Amino acid sequence: MTAEELRTIAEAHVAGLNGSSPPHAQIKFGIGEMTEFLTCYYFDFRLLDANDQEYKEPPVAGAPGFIVSKNDKQAKTISLGDLGALKRREVELTEIYQMLADVKERNTSLMKLKSKYDLTSKQLLCVKRLLDDHEIDRNSSEELITEILKDI
Repeated sequence: MTAEELRTIAEAHVAGLNGSSPPHAQIKFGIGEMTEFLTCYYFDFRLLDANDQEYKEPPVAGAPGFIVSKNDKQAKTISLGDLGALKRREVELTEIYQMLADVKERNTSLMKLKSKYDLTSKQLLCVKRLLDDHEIDRNSSEELITEILKDI
C-alpha cells in the first residue's frame, strides 16, 4: 500500500465518521499521528472545533483512534483496550522475530528456543526446517511466525 493510498483510506474513514455521527455538533474528527505496526497502521484521532482548530483539552472522551489493515486495507475505529492489545501483540511478535532471527543467524542456540517456548524435539525440528527454508525479515515475518506457531 502506498502512502497516498493509506492517506486516502484514513481520510475517507474520518470523513465517514464526521458525516454519520459526529460526537457533538461542534466537534469533528481529524487525523493525528500515525504509528506503523506489523499488521496495520494506527492513527490517533484529533478532535477539532468548528474552525478546524485542535482542542488543547479534549471536550469528550472516546476511542483514541483507528487502524488501517495492511492485509485488506480496511479502516476500523478501535478502543483504548484494543490499542493496548495491539501494542502487546507487536511486542510479542518482535520478541519472537528476534529470537528466530538469532537462531537462524546462529547467535542463539536451538535449545534456548526450545526452553523458552517449551517445545518438543519434533516441534523444534519443524521450526528449524522452516527457518532453513525461509528468509525472515522484520516486515514480512508475521506470516512465517504464524506458520511456525501453528505447527507448535
